[in-house]
Amino acid sequence: MPQEATVIDCHTHAFRDAAQGLNAMGGAPRVGYAGLVDDLKAVRRKAGIQTSVLLALLPSEGMRDAARARLAPDLAPEQRARAEEETNEAIIGRLQRMNAWVCDVARENPGILPFVNIGPFLDPERMRLEILEKVEK
Repeated sequence: MPQEATVIDCHTHAFRDAAQGLNAMGGAPRVGYAGLVDDLKAVRRKAGIQTSVLLALLPSEGMRDAARARLAPDLAPEQRARAEEETNEAIIGRLQRMNAWVCDVARENPGILPFVNIGPFLDPERMRLEILEKVEK
C-alpha cells in the first residue's frame, strides 16, 4: 500500500495584523485571507499541509532606498555617511525583530518552520550571530 505523502508549503508569509497583510497584497486580499497566522493555519488545515515554511519578509532594499531619497541633498559627506549608517542600523533592528517574531510564531504553532532573513545590511559576522541567536531562541 502506498505511503501518504507529506505536504510541505515551502514559501509562506504571515503578518502581525490584517493591515500589514492587506498592504503587502496591494490592498486586495487574495482568497479571502488577510495574511494573519490564523489564516495560514486555516489554509494549512483546508489543504492538508503538514508543514509551512514561514519566511521573515522585510523589504530592506526598498526601505533603504526610500530613506536615502529623503535625506537632504546638501548634507556634507560625513553627515550623509552617518545618516546612511543610522538608516542601516534601524533596518537591521527591524529585521532582527521580524526574525524574532517569525521564530516566536513557529514556537507557538507546531507545523510552522521559521526561515529568518539575513539581509544585505549584515556583514558575515552579524549574519552568523543573527542565525545563532535565532536558533537558540
